[in-house]
Amino acid sequence: MPDTISDSRFVGNPLVTGDPKIRFYAGAPLRTKDGYNLGTLCVLDHKPRVFPGAHAKLLEKMAALVMSEFKIRLAGRSAVAELSEKEKYANELYRLATTDSLTDALNRRAFLEIVKKDIVRAKRYQRPLSVLLLDIDHFKDINDKFGHATGDAVLKALVATARSSLRVQDVLGQVGGEEFVILLPETPAVNALVLANRLREGLGSIRIEVDAASVRFTVSIGITGCLYANDTVDDALKRAELALYAAKDAGRNRVELQSAA
Repeated sequence: MPDTISDSRFVGNPLVTGDPKIRFYAGAPLRTKDGYNLGTLCVLDHKPRVFPGAHAKLLEKMAALVMSEFKIRLAGRSAVAELSEKEKYANELYRLATTDSLTDALNRRAFLEIVKKDIVRAKRYQRPLSVLLLDIDHFKDINDKFGHATGDAVLKALVATARSSLRVQDVLGQVGGEEFVILLPETPAVNALVLANRLREGLGSIRIEVDAASVRFTVSIGITGCLYANDTVDDALKRAELALYAAKDAGRNRVELQSAA
């Protein structure tokens, strides 16, 4: 519009009658390929002026460039969103592949993979490391008497209580139906013994309400201390298992330590 004052569409516009007192206006629509107008690319001036056709075509080209930039940005955001969704999906698949679906504790395979690395590190730097093997006492009786839903509640309570007692660097895995293993890096056997007894007492105080009944459970725990030069993961677990059997043979709800030969 060469002179906004002479155009009925603009003469009463407050931007014309007041600040910034626009006297010249030219615009090219920012239109999507579907025909939606997102806005207008404008050229404004305080003085009337003639706008040649060549300038109008140039303004249209600039509007097309702006729309191209919009499309690129939108495509970029869409790509980022898609990658984010794929990452979430991949993380969820990884979680499902490495954890027990009920307790969310690491499954046996994932636990062993992590433990191997910690054992290598402990050997290399001659650092203490302990392994705890936990088994719920008379778990079959709990399932038989109160049902599997109660058994599931017991398993989840064990994992939640154990995690609240562990450090960030400690690793908790579920290696059997009611059997769990805990790796304690930088922990001598005497410290592991203290933690194991504290955990055993804490678990023994839990009450799970089932209808009118209040279910309590205990655990037996086997411990093996520092890993030695030729130790493997299997060696450590076998020693912890021997200690666990000793705890059960001694009456259950106990902690026993098995040293390396």
